[in-house]
Amino acid sequence: MSTSSMSKLVGAKDTVSSFEELGLEKCIVETCKALNIQKPTPCQVACIPQTLSGKDIIGSSETGTGKTLSFVLPIVDKLSVDPCGIFAIVLTPTRELAFQIYDQFKAIGSPISIRVAVVVGGLEFIRQALELENRPHIVVATPGRLADLFTVDDCIKRFHLQSVRFLVLDEADRLLEDSFASSLSTILDVLPVNRQTLVYSATMNDKIELLSKSCYRECFIYTSSFSKYSQVRELEQFYLLIPLQVKTCYLAYLLLYEFPSSSCIVFVGSCKKCQHLYLTLEYLGLNVGMLHSKMKQIGRLQSVHNIQKGSIRILLCTDVASRGLDIPQVELVVNYHIPSKPSTYVHRVGRTARAGNRGKAISLVSQFEVNTFHAIEQRLQHELLEYDRCKEKEVLKILTDVLKAERKAKLKLLDTKA
Repeated sequence: MSTSSMSKLVGAKDTVSSFEELGLEKCIVETCKALNIQKPTPCQVACIPQTLSGKDIIGSSETGTGKTLSFVLPIVDKLSVDPCGIFAIVLTPTRELAFQIYDQFKAIGSPISIRVAVVVGGLEFIRQALELENRPHIVVATPGRLADLFTVDDCIKRFHLQSVRFLVLDEADRLLEDSFASSLSTILDVLPVNRQTLVYSATMNDKIELLSKSCYRECFIYTSSFSKYSQVRELEQFYLLIPLQVKTCYLAYLLLYEFPSSSCIVFVGSCKKCQHLYLTLEYLGLNVGMLHSKMKQIGRLQSVHNIQKGSIRILLCTDVASRGLDIPQVELVVNYHIPSKPSTYVHRVGRTARAGNRGKAISLVSQFEVNTFHAIEQRLQHELLEYDRCKEKEVLKILTDVLKAERKAKLKLLDTKA
């Protein structure tokens, strides 16, 4: 692809007060009003007009700042004027995020009877191939499954990909990692070279910056006025330095006594630990669900639905849920395990304090995670506050109950394996 010219904007002036001012079609503006989406965010103010003008976009903004609608609105706007076969392909790293983006397209595109297909692993392959043959307007996909479909004999011809006008890379920092490289290459090889490419991420890295130099069209780059690893001002961040042996006890105390009614997401480092903690907290009488990559797709979707609707108060999950999931009512994020990458930390804590709401993030740091945690603080360019409300004497009062619950959970997992 040819090297494009580039324009760049850091931050955006807060002078636009309505979606009408962005140049969107009247039916799209009316749909926003009906959905109570009243005022565009700075990211939307900057990127939507540039998208409508035909430019490639690279947008970087902290979590919860409206990046999804920054591409959904102009794509549906263009589709409303010139509907055709597969109009846009949206790639995202996780299945759950794919379904969430599907919901956004269906809501915004309802006045024009938009057809949207989700193409992800865990669902029937042949049925998804047939969906693509029916030429939905929008395809929201994970790279692996879409690449698999593209490699089946004659599928490319049947899908009529020459009509694709937009390619979106959502959570691009993750999509550009080596694990997606082969699938992404397969997809890019068969798409029209003159498409518009829209790239969005909460964190900017070198691969995203290099991508701007290979855009076919003029490229508009938007970065928020915050630093590379910053979070929104409404987010309060804390840590607790505790021995590994009592980490579960401190987690239970936080959920039972410090935040007894708060909606919460707890991030853990493995599927096995996710299952064990889920059973432990359930035995302690907490209203919990879980989400990890070894669950069947229907169970994963049900967990997301349950916390969105308030059927459960606490969601235990691995990093499959750290990106893009928009659950506005989440008031607390707990890092049970400290992530190795600062960008992963940013995405995790970004599940709270969304859309102007306030939120807290508490990291449970064991003696073995201190160096990793300090590295995150250095990247964030500030030290987090110690959460001093948990008094050890009070926490340890529930230790016996927690240990009993942990033993019961372990036995149940062993019985399940047997």
